[in-house]
Amino acid sequence: MESVKKSKKWFIIGGIAIVVVIIGVIAGLYINKNYIVPEKQYKEAIQAMNDKDFSTAIEIFTKLGDYKDSSDQVLYTKYTQANYLASELNNYNAAINLLKTIEGYKDSSDLIMSLKYEQGVQLYEDGEWSTAKSRFQSLGDYGDSETYLNTIEQVEKLVGLWVCVDNPYLALTFADNGDFIYYIYGQPHELDYTVNEYGTISTLTNSFTLIDDVLYMQDDIEALSTQFIRPTA
Repeated sequence: MESVKKSKKWFIIGGIAIVVVIIGVIAGLYINKNYIVPEKQYKEAIQAMNDKDFSTAIEIFTKLGDYKDSSDQVLYTKYTQANYLASELNNYNAAINLLKTIEGYKDSSDLIMSLKYEQGVQLYEDGEWSTAKSRFQSLGDYGDSETYLNTIEQVEKLVGLWVCVDNPYLALTFADNGDFIYYIYGQPHELDYTVNEYGTISTLTNSFTLIDDVLYMQDDIEALSTQFIRPTA
């Protein structure tokens, strides 16, 4: 009888021990899954962001869901990546498109406008005026976008060939980026012009004024001294 009681006692103790072990294992798995592993992944994402491996960081933070501030870190990483794309790689389009996905976060909306403007100025300075025009048109009165836009639109009116009214041996031709070539020709009224050693290329300044289809070129002595018109067939 005594042995039966002892057997039951050890059976109960053994059962309790097994239950405790199972609970311990389950608790360990739970802690590992919900705390240890996520914390490790969180730190890996932070390191990836610091290493400028933004896509990896965003992927990990996204998978972590509501662990700590992972959701905010997704936004912050995209914001940081956008700044990096613009400032370090001059990839304005990618930066702007990325900021549009987090518009409303921090100053992302203002930054979009700023980057569009910077891109417009860069395109303008690189002579890509057609693309620059589209960018400035989207900016309205931001900064001095209207000034750049007005300059581009004025140049668009000048693009092509202009022949001097008083001297048919002289002419100008404008490119769509504001550059112009001043020609001295061998024969008057030839449309197949060849620039000689006196030809020069300069950047468009305020030396030209277009009035009623007549282009006036100023010089250092007399304003609006030389007139040019479009060549006739």
